[in-house]
Amino acid sequence: MSHHHHHHHHHGTDGQSVKRIRLAFVLNLIFAIVELIGGMLTQSMAIVADAIHDFGDSLSLGLALILEKRADKKATQGVTYGYRRLSAVSAFIVGIVLLLGSIIILWESVPRILNNSNEIPDFKGMFALACFGIAVNGYTAWKLSKGSNQNERVLSLHLLEDLLGWVAVLIGSILIFFFKWPWLDPLLAACISAYIIWNVLRSLASTIKIFLQYVPESVDLKAIQDEVEALPEIRKLRDYHAWTLDGSTHVFSCTIELVSQENEDYWCVKTKIREILSPYGFRHITIEMAREDEQGCHNQELNLVKP
Repeated sequence: MSHHHHHHHHHGTDGQSVKRIRLAFVLNLIFAIVELIGGMLTQSMAIVADAIHDFGDSLSLGLALILEKRADKKATQGVTYGYRRLSAVSAFIVGIVLLLGSIIILWESVPRILNNSNEIPDFKGMFALACFGIAVNGYTAWKLSKGSNQNERVLSLHLLEDLLGWVAVLIGSILIFFFKWPWLDPLLAACISAYIIWNVLRSLASTIKIFLQYVPESVDLKAIQDEVEALPEIRKLRDYHAWTLDGSTHVFSCTIELVSQENEDYWCVKTKIREILSPYGFRHITIEMAREDEQGCHNQELNLVKP
């Protein structure tokens, strides 16, 4: 029986990535503080809702920054797969923070829409903050869109969503200036929060799937089984598993039963299986050989041990 581990090692993330994420983090954090104060001064719920969103982004950027450095640390005796899963932990933390913040805003804004309160926010302040928001988020999204790794791409999309939020606030401030609609601001706040909650729930669902070791969506286990069992040397593929460490680093293990019990060229069979698995980009692959009568072997060994 042969047991073989195959590891590709992920090389350290380039320093540029960390620099870009650091810049986005600093800009976002400063801006989130400015807009939270601005939202309270202008009495605009929509701006406070966006501020909470931006704080969530700052948190995810900050965690991404720590994890970009940490996730590439080599595996140790205690952490044999390395630290890839830390990114899923950070996504989970950020998701919960955003969810709580958005639920609070929704809780505050819905009664204001229903009670038709006459408080009109300071539309000049709203307009100025919205322009500032579009500039900051636009710049950071543009910087991060140059990145090549998953983390940067996700963050860049996130910032583009923020940008749309600010465009909505900008349009809202212009409408409030012309029509003096008091319900428009809490309505915008409720829409922004509902949108965030919807996205966060989707993101949390996929993060929980990673923790529960679901088969990655890009992996078709049935197709793998069919292809492997179609090989002439193989009788059966059994006890096969695929899971992911962080959504992009996948792991696969399986046991194969050979047609012939003669000592065939195991390496040749394994190479064929690796070729079948190669399109799926597995980072760790374990292939174990088994014989049909292996159970009998084990029993004999156990009998030998008995006194």
